[in-house]
Amino acid sequence: MKNLFANATAIALFLSAGATAVQAHEISYSSHLPPSVTANSQGIIPFFEAVAEEATSPVEIKYFWAGSLFNAAGNFEAVRDGTVDAAFTQPQSNQADMRVNAMFADLIHYGGNPYATAAAYTQTLLLDCPRCAEDYSRNGVRFMGAHSATPAALICNSAVTSIDDLRGRRLIGQPGYSRWAQALGATQLDVPPPQQMEAIQRGQGDCTFAAREWLTSFSLQDIAHTIVDVPVGAQFAISLMTFNEGSWNALPQDIRDAMIRNMPLAIARVIDASVKREEAAMETAVSSGVVVTDLGGTYGTAFAEFMEGQRARVLGDAERRGIDNAEEVIDTFVANVAHWNALIAEHGTENFAQLLWDEIYSQLDY
Repeated sequence: MKNLFANATAIALFLSAGATAVQAHEISYSSHLPPSVTANSQGIIPFFEAVAEEATSPVEIKYFWAGSLFNAAGNFEAVRDGTVDAAFTQPQSNQADMRVNAMFADLIHYGGNPYATAAAYTQTLLLDCPRCAEDYSRNGVRFMGAHSATPAALICNSAVTSIDDLRGRRLIGQPGYSRWAQALGATQLDVPPPQQMEAIQRGQGDCTFAAREWLTSFSLQDIAHTIVDVPVGAQFAISLMTFNEGSWNALPQDIRDAMIRNMPLAIARVIDASVKREEAAMETAVSSGVVVTDLGGTYGTAFAEFMEGQRARVLGDAERRGIDNAEEVIDTFVANVAHWNALIAEHGTENFAQLLWDEIYSQLDY
Protein backbone atom coordinates (compact mmCIF):
# COMPACT_ATOMS: atom_id res chain seq x y z
CA MET A 1 0.00 0.00 0.00
CA LYS A 2 1.37 3.40 -0.95
CA ASN A 3 2.60 5.33 2.05
CA LEU A 4 0.28 8.35 2.21
CA PHE A 5 2.23 9.92 5.07
CA ALA A 6 5.45 10.43 3.14
CA ASN A 7 6.32 13.91 1.85
CA ALA A 8 3.32 15.42 3.66
CA THR A 9 5.17 18.66 4.31
CA ALA A 10 6.14 19.16 0.68
CA ILE A 11 2.58 18.44 -0.43
CA ALA A 12 1.19 20.84 2.17
CA LEU A 13 3.45 23.70 1.09
CA PHE A 14 2.33 23.24 -2.49
CA LEU A 15 -1.37 23.05 -1.66
CA SER A 16 -1.40 26.00 0.71
CA ALA A 17 -0.09 28.45 -1.88
CA GLY A 18 -2.73 30.99 -2.84
CA ALA A 19 -5.28 29.76 -0.30
CA THR A 20 -5.09 32.74 2.03
CA ALA A 21 -7.35 34.93 -0.09
CA VAL A 22 -10.30 32.59 0.51
CA GLN A 23 -12.39 32.85 3.69
CA ALA A 24 -11.31 30.21 6.16
CA HIS A 25 -13.60 27.33 7.12
CA GLU A 26 -14.04 27.58 10.87
CA ILE A 27 -14.11 24.39 12.96
CA SER A 28 -14.90 24.48 16.68
CA TYR A 29 -13.63 21.71 18.96
CA SER A 30 -14.62 21.15 22.60
CA SER A 31 -13.05 18.95 25.27
CA HIS A 32 -13.61 18.61 29.00
CA LEU A 33 -9.86 17.99 29.30
CA PRO A 34 -7.15 20.69 29.48
CA PRO A 35 -4.91 21.32 26.46
CA SER A 36 -1.87 19.94 28.30
CA VAL A 37 -3.10 16.33 28.44
CA THR A 38 -1.66 13.94 25.89
CA ALA A 39 -4.87 13.51 23.91
CA ASN A 40 -4.85 17.24 23.17
CA SER A 41 -1.19 18.30 23.16
CA GLN A 42 -0.01 15.31 21.12
CA GLY A 43 -3.23 14.44 19.32
CA ILE A 44 -5.85 17.09 18.60
CA ILE A 45 -3.66 20.22 18.35
CA PRO A 46 -1.04 18.73 15.97
CA PHE A 47 -3.87 17.02 14.07
CA PHE A 48 -5.59 20.30 13.23
CA GLU A 49 -2.26 22.00 12.53
CA ALA A 50 -1.49 19.32 9.95
CA VAL A 51 -4.96 19.56 8.42
CA ALA A 52 -4.63 23.34 8.08
CA GLU A 53 -1.22 22.93 6.46
CA GLU A 54 -2.12 20.15 4.05
CA ALA A 55 -5.59 21.18 2.87
CA THR A 56 -5.98 23.43 -0.15
CA SER A 57 -8.82 25.31 1.51
CA PRO A 58 -7.92 27.48 4.52
CA VAL A 59 -9.05 26.30 7.96
CA GLU A 60 -9.45 28.15 11.26
CA ILE A 61 -9.76 26.11 14.47
CA LYS A 62 -11.40 27.39 17.64
CA TYR A 63 -10.68 25.33 20.77
CA PHE A 64 -12.73 25.18 23.94
CA TRP A 65 -10.68 23.37 26.57
CA ALA A 66 -11.13 22.06 30.11
CA GLY A 67 -14.91 22.10 30.09
CA SER A 68 -15.04 25.83 29.36
CA LEU A 69 -18.22 25.16 27.38
CA PHE A 70 -19.37 21.63 28.28
CA ASN A 71 -18.57 18.70 30.52
CA ALA A 72 -18.02 15.16 29.17
CA ALA A 73 -21.74 14.49 28.72
CA GLY A 74 -22.43 17.94 27.32
CA ASN A 75 -19.79 17.59 24.63
CA PHE A 76 -21.74 14.86 22.86
CA GLU A 77 -24.98 16.80 23.11
CA ALA A 78 -23.25 19.91 21.76
CA VAL A 79 -21.91 18.05 18.71
CA ARG A 80 -25.26 16.37 18.15
CA ASP A 81 -27.07 19.71 18.28
CA GLY A 82 -24.47 21.53 16.18
CA THR A 83 -23.43 23.89 18.98
CA VAL A 84 -19.85 22.87 18.20
CA ASP A 85 -18.52 21.10 15.14
CA ALA A 86 -16.43 18.46 16.91
CA ALA A 87 -15.60 17.25 20.39
CA PHE A 88 -14.00 14.61 22.59
CA THR A 89 -16.84 12.33 23.68
CA GLN A 90 -17.30 9.16 25.72
CA PRO A 91 -20.39 6.96 25.30
CA GLN A 92 -20.65 6.06 28.98
CA SER A 93 -21.56 9.69 29.66
CA ASN A 94 -24.43 9.56 27.17
CA GLN A 95 -25.88 6.09 27.61
CA ALA A 96 -29.42 7.06 26.59
CA ASP A 97 -28.16 8.15 23.15
CA MET A 98 -25.34 5.59 22.85
CA ARG A 99 -26.92 2.38 24.12
CA VAL A 100 -24.76 -0.08 22.17
CA ASN A 101 -21.51 1.84 22.52
CA ALA A 102 -21.98 2.30 26.25
CA MET A 103 -21.41 -1.42 26.52
CA PHE A 104 -17.73 -0.94 25.63
CA ALA A 105 -17.21 0.96 28.88
CA ASP A 106 -18.13 -2.30 30.63
CA LEU A 107 -15.29 -3.95 28.69
CA ILE A 108 -12.68 -1.68 30.26
CA HIS A 109 -10.93 -4.68 31.82
CA TYR A 110 -10.24 -6.05 28.33
CA GLY A 111 -8.11 -3.02 27.52
CA GLY A 112 -4.47 -4.03 27.47
CA ASN A 113 -1.76 -3.01 25.01
CA PRO A 114 -2.92 0.52 24.14
CA TYR A 115 -1.96 0.18 20.47
CA ALA A 116 -3.94 -3.02 19.98
CA THR A 117 -6.85 -1.79 22.09
CA ALA A 118 -7.23 1.55 20.30
CA ALA A 119 -6.94 -0.05 16.88
CA ALA A 120 -9.39 -2.84 17.72
CA TYR A 121 -11.99 -0.40 19.05
CA THR A 122 -11.57 1.95 16.09
CA GLN A 123 -11.84 -0.92 13.61
CA THR A 124 -14.90 -2.32 15.36
CA LEU A 125 -16.76 0.98 15.16
CA LEU A 126 -15.66 2.07 11.69
CA LEU A 127 -15.75 -1.25 9.84
CA ASP A 128 -17.14 -4.22 11.71
CA CYS A 129 -20.09 -3.19 13.86
CA PRO A 130 -22.91 -1.44 11.96
CA ARG A 131 -25.00 -1.33 15.14
CA CYS A 132 -22.21 0.57 16.89
CA ALA A 133 -21.92 3.03 14.01
CA GLU A 134 -25.69 3.48 14.03
CA ASP A 135 -25.53 4.99 17.54
CA TYR A 136 -23.51 7.82 16.01
CA SER A 137 -25.37 8.21 12.71
CA ARG A 138 -28.75 8.18 14.46
CA ASN A 139 -27.60 11.23 16.41
CA GLY A 140 -26.29 12.98 13.32
CA VAL A 141 -22.60 12.65 14.22
CA ARG A 142 -19.53 10.78 13.01
CA PHE A 143 -17.03 8.77 15.03
CA MET A 144 -13.55 9.61 13.73
CA GLY A 145 -11.29 7.41 15.84
CA ALA A 146 -10.15 6.52 19.35
CA HIS A 147 -6.95 6.28 21.28
CA SER A 148 -6.50 4.18 24.41
CA ALA A 149 -5.02 5.00 27.77
CA THR A 150 -2.26 2.75 29.01
CA PRO A 151 -3.41 0.05 31.46
CA ALA A 152 -4.54 1.35 34.83
CA ALA A 153 -2.78 0.71 38.11
CA LEU A 154 -4.21 1.49 41.54
CA ILE A 155 -2.65 4.68 42.95
CA CYS A 156 -3.30 5.18 46.67
CA ASN A 157 -2.62 8.00 49.12
CA SER A 158 -1.47 5.75 51.97
CA ALA A 159 0.23 2.43 52.63
CA VAL A 160 -1.26 -0.70 51.05
CA THR A 161 0.56 -3.85 52.10
CA SER A 162 -2.10 -6.49 51.44
CA ILE A 163 -5.25 -6.89 49.40
CA ASP A 164 -7.22 -6.79 52.65
CA ASP A 165 -6.05 -3.19 53.14
CA LEU A 166 -8.33 -2.19 50.26
CA ARG A 167 -11.50 -3.21 52.08
CA GLY A 168 -13.65 -0.23 52.91
CA ARG A 169 -11.60 2.14 50.79
CA ARG A 170 -13.08 4.58 48.28
CA LEU A 171 -11.61 3.87 44.86
CA ILE A 172 -11.99 6.48 42.12
CA GLY A 173 -12.33 5.22 38.57
CA GLN A 174 -14.51 4.79 35.53
CA PRO A 175 -17.90 3.13 36.19
CA GLY A 176 -16.56 0.00 34.48
CA TYR A 177 -14.34 -0.54 37.54
CA SER A 178 -17.27 -0.60 39.96
CA ARG A 179 -17.67 -4.37 40.16
CA TRP A 180 -13.96 -4.92 40.64
CA ALA A 181 -14.02 -2.34 43.42
CA GLN A 182 -16.94 -4.20 45.00
CA ALA A 183 -15.06 -7.49 44.69
CA LEU A 184 -12.26 -5.87 46.68
CA GLY A 185 -14.73 -4.85 49.37
CA ALA A 186 -14.33 -1.21 48.36
CA THR A 187 -16.57 1.52 46.96
CA GLN A 188 -16.17 2.97 43.46
CA LEU A 189 -16.42 6.72 42.92
CA ASP A 190 -16.70 8.40 39.51
CA VAL A 191 -14.56 11.55 39.45
CA PRO A 192 -13.24 13.09 36.18
CA PRO A 193 -9.44 12.79 35.82
CA PRO A 194 -8.72 16.53 36.20
CA GLN A 195 -10.45 16.53 39.62
CA GLN A 196 -9.08 13.25 41.01
CA MET A 197 -5.99 14.62 42.74
CA GLU A 198 -7.97 17.32 44.50
CA ALA A 199 -10.73 14.85 45.47
CA ILE A 200 -8.18 12.60 47.16
CA GLN A 201 -6.46 15.53 48.85
CA ARG A 202 -9.82 16.55 50.30
CA GLY A 203 -10.43 13.05 51.61
CA GLN A 204 -13.24 12.20 49.20
CA GLY A 205 -11.33 9.19 47.88
CA ASP A 206 -8.43 6.99 48.93
CA CYS A 207 -7.13 5.56 45.65
CA THR A 208 -7.73 5.83 41.92
CA PHE A 209 -7.63 3.37 39.05
CA ALA A 210 -5.49 5.43 36.70
CA ALA A 211 -3.01 5.18 33.89
CA ARG A 212 0.41 5.70 35.42
CA GLU A 213 0.98 8.58 33.00
CA TRP A 214 -1.63 10.46 35.05
CA LEU A 215 0.91 10.71 37.87
CA THR A 216 2.22 13.72 35.97
CA SER A 217 -0.59 14.54 33.51
CA PHE A 218 -3.10 15.02 36.34
CA SER A 219 -0.63 15.59 39.21
CA LEU A 220 -1.47 12.32 40.96
CA GLN A 221 2.13 12.13 42.17
CA ASP A 222 1.10 14.76 44.73
CA ILE A 223 -1.07 12.20 46.54
CA ALA A 224 0.70 8.95 45.64
CA HIS A 225 2.08 6.82 48.48
CA THR A 226 1.53 3.32 47.05
CA ILE A 227 1.04 2.08 43.51
CA VAL A 228 -0.45 -1.39 43.18
CA ASP A 229 1.20 -2.00 39.84
CA VAL A 230 -1.01 -4.72 38.38
CA PRO A 231 -2.88 -3.79 35.16
CA VAL A 232 -6.66 -4.10 35.41
CA GLY A 233 -7.67 -2.70 32.03
CA ALA A 234 -7.55 0.66 30.29
CA GLN A 235 -10.02 3.30 29.23
CA PHE A 236 -10.59 3.05 25.49
CA ALA A 237 -14.35 3.52 24.93
CA ILE A 238 -13.95 7.12 23.88
CA SER A 239 -13.97 9.15 20.70
CA LEU A 240 -10.94 11.35 20.23
CA MET A 241 -13.09 13.24 17.77
CA THR A 242 -16.82 13.10 17.15
CA PHE A 243 -17.91 15.32 14.28
CA ASN A 244 -21.31 16.84 13.56
CA GLU A 245 -22.65 15.35 10.32
CA GLY A 246 -23.86 18.66 8.92
CA SER A 247 -20.58 20.37 9.75
CA TRP A 248 -18.65 17.54 8.14
CA ASN A 249 -20.68 17.63 4.94
CA ALA A 250 -20.25 21.40 4.72
CA LEU A 251 -16.46 21.12 4.59
CA PRO A 252 -14.66 20.99 1.23
CA GLN A 253 -13.44 17.54 0.23
CA ASP A 254 -9.79 18.54 0.56
CA ILE A 255 -10.24 19.34 4.25
CA ARG A 256 -12.11 16.09 4.86
CA ASP A 257 -9.39 14.15 3.04
CA ALA A 258 -6.70 15.82 5.15
CA MET A 259 -8.58 14.84 8.31
CA ILE A 260 -8.82 11.20 7.32
CA ARG A 261 -5.15 11.12 6.34
CA ASN A 262 -4.09 12.60 9.67
CA MET A 263 -6.36 10.73 12.08
CA PRO A 264 -4.11 7.60 12.16
CA LEU A 265 -1.15 9.87 12.89
CA ALA A 266 -3.01 11.58 15.72
CA ILE A 267 -3.93 8.27 17.35
CA ALA A 268 -0.36 7.00 17.05
CA ARG A 269 1.12 10.20 18.48
CA VAL A 270 -1.18 10.12 21.51
CA ILE A 271 -0.33 6.52 22.36
CA ASP A 272 3.41 6.96 21.69
CA ALA A 273 3.47 9.96 24.01
CA SER A 274 1.38 8.21 26.67
CA VAL A 275 3.79 5.27 26.78
CA LYS A 276 6.82 7.58 27.07
CA ARG A 277 5.17 9.77 29.70
CA GLU A 278 4.21 6.72 31.71
CA GLU A 279 7.80 5.48 31.78
CA ALA A 280 9.06 8.89 32.89
CA ALA A 281 6.29 9.27 35.49
CA MET A 282 7.12 5.92 37.06
CA GLU A 283 10.81 6.74 37.21
CA THR A 284 9.98 9.96 39.03
CA ALA A 285 7.59 8.20 41.39
CA VAL A 286 10.11 5.54 42.35
CA SER A 287 12.91 8.07 42.83
CA SER A 288 10.66 10.15 45.10
CA GLY A 289 9.91 7.18 47.34
CA VAL A 290 6.51 6.01 46.14
CA VAL A 291 6.05 2.33 46.99
CA VAL A 292 5.41 0.12 43.94
CA THR A 293 4.00 -3.33 44.74
CA ASP A 294 1.98 -6.22 43.35
CA LEU A 295 0.93 -7.24 46.89
CA GLY A 296 2.79 -10.51 46.59
CA GLY A 297 0.71 -11.67 43.64
CA THR A 298 -2.56 -11.80 45.59
CA TYR A 299 -4.04 -8.81 43.77
CA GLY A 300 -3.35 -10.30 40.34
CA THR A 301 -4.72 -13.68 41.38
CA ALA A 302 -7.92 -12.12 42.67
CA PHE A 303 -8.31 -10.12 39.48
CA ALA A 304 -7.85 -13.21 37.30
CA GLU A 305 -10.56 -15.00 39.27
CA PHE A 306 -12.82 -11.96 38.92
CA MET A 307 -12.34 -11.91 35.13
CA GLU A 308 -13.62 -15.48 34.80
CA GLY A 309 -17.14 -14.15 35.28
CA GLN A 310 -16.76 -10.74 33.67
CA ARG A 311 -18.08 -11.67 30.21
CA ALA A 312 -21.30 -12.99 31.70
CA ARG A 313 -21.68 -9.83 33.78
CA VAL A 314 -21.23 -7.59 30.73
CA LEU A 315 -23.78 -9.61 28.78
CA GLY A 316 -26.23 -9.45 31.66
CA ASP A 317 -25.90 -5.66 31.86
CA ALA A 318 -26.39 -5.35 28.11
CA GLU A 319 -29.53 -7.47 28.20
CA ARG A 320 -30.95 -5.37 31.03
CA ARG A 321 -30.38 -2.29 28.86
CA GLY A 322 -32.30 -3.97 26.06
CA ILE A 323 -29.35 -4.59 23.72
CA ASP A 324 -30.01 -7.60 21.52
CA ASN A 325 -27.15 -9.84 20.34
CA ALA A 326 -24.67 -8.11 22.62
CA GLU A 327 -22.52 -11.22 22.46
CA GLU A 328 -21.80 -10.51 18.78
CA VAL A 329 -20.52 -7.04 19.60
CA ILE A 330 -18.26 -8.36 22.36
CA ASP A 331 -16.91 -11.17 20.22
CA THR A 332 -16.17 -8.80 17.34
CA PHE A 333 -14.17 -6.52 19.58
CA VAL A 334 -12.30 -9.35 21.31
CA ALA A 335 -11.43 -10.87 17.91
CA ASN A 336 -10.15 -7.49 16.73
CA VAL A 337 -7.99 -7.16 19.84
CA ALA A 338 -6.42 -10.54 19.03
CA HIS A 339 -5.95 -9.48 15.39
CA TRP A 340 -4.18 -6.27 16.37
CA ASN A 341 -2.05 -7.91 19.03
CA ALA A 342 -0.82 -10.25 16.28
CA LEU A 343 -0.19 -7.37 13.87
CA ILE A 344 1.79 -5.46 16.48
CA ALA A 345 3.78 -8.55 17.42
CA GLU A 346 4.71 -8.90 13.75
CA HIS A 347 5.27 -5.25 12.78
CA GLY A 348 5.97 -3.45 16.04
CA THR A 349 4.64 0.04 16.74
CA GLU A 350 7.15 2.17 14.85
CA ASN A 351 4.82 2.33 11.83
CA PHE A 352 1.58 2.08 13.78
CA ALA A 353 -0.02 5.01 11.92
CA GLN A 354 0.60 3.29 8.60
CA LEU A 355 -0.91 0.07 9.96
CA LEU A 356 -4.02 1.99 10.98
CA TRP A 357 -4.21 3.47 7.50
CA ASP A 358 -3.74 0.17 5.70
CA GLU A 359 -6.11 -1.83 7.89
CA ILE A 360 -8.85 0.75 8.59
CA TYR A 361 -8.75 4.29 7.21
CA SER A 362 -7.86 3.44 3.61
CA GLN A 363 -11.13 1.50 3.45
CA LEU A 364 -13.38 4.38 4.54
CA ASP A 365 -15.60 6.48 2.32
CA TYR A 366 -15.79 9.77 4.18
